[in-house]
Amino acid sequence: MTGICGTTREAANRICFEAIGEGQPLLVLHGFTLDHRTMMRTLEPVLAGSSGRLRIYADLPGMGRSHSGGPVTTSDDMLEVLAAFVKRVIPHGSFAICGHSYGAYLARGLARLMPQRISALVLLAPVVHPTVRTVPLHQAKVRDDAFLARLTPAEREVAARKLVVQTEPVWQRYTEEVLPAQALADWDVLTPLRSAGYALSCPPDEHDEPPAYPMRIIVGKQDSIVGWHDAVMLTDTVPNSAVTILNGAGHFLHLEQEEQVQHWLADSFSIF
Repeated sequence: MTGICGTTREAANRICFEAIGEGQPLLVLHGFTLDHRTMMRTLEPVLAGSSGRLRIYADLPGMGRSHSGGPVTTSDDMLEVLAAFVKRVIPHGSFAICGHSYGAYLARGLARLMPQRISALVLLAPVVHPTVRTVPLHQAKVRDDAFLARLTPAEREVAARKLVVQTEPVWQRYTEEVLPAQALADWDVLTPLRSAGYALSCPPDEHDEPPAYPMRIIVGKQDSIVGWHDAVMLTDTVPNSAVTILNGAGHFLHLEQEEQVQHWLADSFSIF
């Protein structure tokens, strides 16, 4: 990127975010069609008691409360807006990024653009290859049939397609966080982005030199959306990296295995 054009700056100014705490910045990026709420509910129990960390929970353009403020039709556009947003809210010094799914893909794109400023990457169920993915067949590891029988046919179909752990507590989290966020999605923005295939024109793992920052990845073994095999291969690109694979978890692993995810997040955040 050679500069920030007017439309990009406007889009960056329109990103809604919630900042909590103070100190070393942590930028938090949610998944496609979602918003900051699921990430906040997962991370705050881990980070609320820690001192010296500023958490910046952002809604990506066209998602949550963020309006695009200009054309955002590709992941390159999205990354350019995010880079401008970072320059506005974290103008100096290093910062860490925690991202889920598409947010994790953009996190790696930001890290490629400004590797000297990144203190750490923490990735949940990351999109690695936007178009070609190695994924397992979808399967339910836990089913509460008595609970599922109380859902409407449409609700059962959503639970069957999206969740590996199909129980009342997980479904409640899904209906409190995922469905309301998806209802806010601006499809005038997201349809062209999805049609373009999500991929950045410059792969985020093409580094001029091996990154110095640490990277920690947490994936679900039953994730049929992005899989886990490709995430393991990411460790070849960052010397100080590690992957945790959780059994009994899919793409929404932070809802399905919350305690385990929070345990591994706490361990990951301890590295910076």
